[in-house]
Amino acid sequence: MNSLFILALFVILLVPSITTTIGSVGVYSFSVLLKRRLSSPNWARTFLSMSASSSNNANDSDTCSSPVVKRRTSPRKRTPVASVEDSSLLAKKSKTKATEATEPSSCSDSSSRGLYQQWISHNDAAFHHFTPEEAVQIRQALLAWYRQHRRKLPWRGDAPPFDGSTSNTNTKKDSATYNQNATQIPPTPYGVWVSEIMLQQTRVEAVIPYWIQWMESFPTIEALADATEEQVNAHWAGLGFYRRGRMLHQAAQYLVANNNNDNQPVQLPQTVAELQKIPGIGRYTASAIASIAFSRQVPVVDGNVCRVLCRLKGIANHIKAPILKDKLGWELAQQLVEGSSNGDAGEINQALMELGATYCAPSGTGIEPGDPLIEFYLSTKLGEAFLYEQQQQNNNNKDVTIIPNKNNSKKKACPLCHEMGVSDVVQQLAASMEAEDVTTVDAARRCGHAAFPTPPPKLSKREEVLAVAAIQKATSKDETYWLLVKRPKKGLLAGQWEFPSASVWNSSSSDDHKKKKTKQQPAKAKKEVPSIATNVRRKALKTLLADLVDDTAFHGLEQQKLATLKGAPLEHVFSHVRHTMYIEYTTLNNKQEKVDSTSWTTSSGKECRWMRNEDMAEAGVTSGVKKILKAVTAEQTKTQKKESFFQPRKRKK
Repeated sequence: MNSLFILALFVILLVPSITTTIGSVGVYSFSVLLKRRLSSPNWARTFLSMSASSSNNANDSDTCSSPVVKRRTSPRKRTPVASVEDSSLLAKKSKTKATEATEPSSCSDSSSRGLYQQWISHNDAAFHHFTPEEAVQIRQALLAWYRQHRRKLPWRGDAPPFDGSTSNTNTKKDSATYNQNATQIPPTPYGVWVSEIMLQQTRVEAVIPYWIQWMESFPTIEALADATEEQVNAHWAGLGFYRRGRMLHQAAQYLVANNNNDNQPVQLPQTVAELQKIPGIGRYTASAIASIAFSRQVPVVDGNVCRVLCRLKGIANHIKAPILKDKLGWELAQQLVEGSSNGDAGEINQALMELGATYCAPSGTGIEPGDPLIEFYLSTKLGEAFLYEQQQQNNNNKDVTIIPNKNNSKKKACPLCHEMGVSDVVQQLAASMEAEDVTTVDAARRCGHAAFPTPPPKLSKREEVLAVAAIQKATSKDETYWLLVKRPKKGLLAGQWEFPSASVWNSSSSDDHKKKKTKQQPAKAKKEVPSIATNVRRKALKTLLADLVDDTAFHGLEQQKLATLKGAPLEHVFSHVRHTMYIEYTTLNNKQEKVDSTSWTTSSGKECRWMRNEDMAEAGVTSGVKKILKAVTAEQTKTQKKESFFQPRKRKK
């Protein structure tokens, strides 16, 4: 007993020396432990038993059956040794991190294993259905979130300022000023209809000023029906997809023509079936109007809603898949809408669309605290389950990315998921978790959320090279006119005014743009757009302008030389085609008091017109025309300044 006491005192006396060797944290902990043991009556026996236990633990292996978390293969950065004061905090953080890292791999976690196995082996769309209880809970969560946090928008009857942005950045200053000065417009079925048409493939914040201006100019269906085509185009200019504006105009004219009660204002039908009889109104628009404006219990499915559904129910497909966006996706959304209280269907549909544009956008994580459906995403649960399976793989030497071969089974594959959808998601999960060296539950959930929906097959854009003639004419009154030609009534930019142009090359002769980019057959590289010689471009324009020539309107054009716009050709990109534009420009040098003929139709049926800048604004020219006009005007101004600089100055007498 005395010898052990002497040994303990000897260790205490050597503490300063030990400090320099093992660090302050270890010494502090050892000294505290030693004092506690010495204060115990059986301190000697306890000290000996601790030493024996420590020796045994060093030789024994871990008997817990839980899998080991995958370790990093890359070298870690050294961290500085903590001070004594920080030791308790470090211990707390270390404990939390260890718990988080091993959470999905606890010995009792059989749900993760079962969930993953059910998902990779499912072969029926019923796997993705909502249970009645789940539908009620999701519906309640959506309504509570939407009613408290929904964006303020003019077509909802809100007063300005409006909040159309889905990002955390502030609205542009000019838009904010416009919103502040806007007039509050009461919500109407017609206003809902206009907003739904404008919002197709267009951002909400971009639509707000267009919708307000439209409703101020055409407040009723009758007012829209009475408008001219040019007035409609002017209000739509810059919004893109001009066919939408034309169809809206034609639909208003159809409703007025078929109004059976001349003494009453024209009203929209209230059912989806009746609404779909109107030209330009499909299932989506009809359902949106019926649910939002008339409280019908019908679902509304767009790309944002499809993304939410894919993540809620683990659908391994892309949001443009016809089976999802045109068929079974509507059945799933119907399960969320049916059984709702009167008036709730419209709010549920808007909540789903708004969620898909905010928390459940492509960049959404699925674990943000403000997300109302954070508890319901199957995508995040599958990410967690996949981490568990990976950890099991390390123990059992199995490849978690191997999917059971369903081709040998008599059972059919799930119709909602793509044929290779499940495999693609698994490969994506494996790649992202390896790239990020995922070892925590939250990171695994984020990876799972990002894997849904699968990316759609991409088609390369069609390429087309245009030779464009920007022909200017000035009068003696210093009025400047530009020659514009009206496009055909069908096709790209149908019925819009543009500068005369001729196609000198396009990629349509090649099948490259039709190839789908898949893992089995990757798409070929983008076809390089060739450089077109000046003589080829001008020859094409000469042939085009020969059809437009009028002795009165084009007096002097044949003697006028064309100049090529300096620099690289302009580009204008549409959803499915990219225009590369070489601009040739000139100014007719004969000045008359006024233009004799401002508009005419050629023998081939093309409508031509001389337009001033104010005429273009009234007609509503496209952004492509504005881009060309800006470039040509800038070069003309630069040339004029250069010429005036080199002109000899007159000497003062």
